[in-house]
Amino acid sequence: MSPISKKKICRFAVLNGSLLAIALVYAAVYTFAPGPLRGLKVCFVREVFGFYCPGCGGSRSLLALLRFQIGKSFAYYPALPYTVLVILGYDVCLLSDAWRGVDCYTKKYPKWLWAVIPLLVFLTFVVRNILLQNGIDTLGNFS
Repeated sequence: MSPISKKKICRFAVLNGSLLAIALVYAAVYTFAPGPLRGLKVCFVREVFGFYCPGCGGSRSLLALLRFQIGKSFAYYPALPYTVLVILGYDVCLLSDAWRGVDCYTKKYPKWLWAVIPLLVFLTFVVRNILLQNGIDTLGNFS
């Protein structure tokens, strides 16, 4: 088999570089923004409609992940650390391909792993809102 193409390695670098840049900018805004933006503590959907949006817990999950608190990150928003693990697995597969000269990057990496992400978002959204309607606030106050 032929070794991995430069095109795939460029895609790998652009994807991971973009994801890392987004995470760091988000964390910087969350931590260092002046005034009312500091901490991005207000969820518009929760304030206006009284239920969690599909992304509620994502900010806390990202910050916990950046602090290497994996358990807390899963508790806040399971889809985010799971996505990071899938991307890391994809990266390991790509880098092992580059090292060995094989092409499992596109052919052998299980595609169903990506389908779990929207399922996790949906299940988190439904379960959290059912619990919230029954008086159990899983995220608590923004602090």
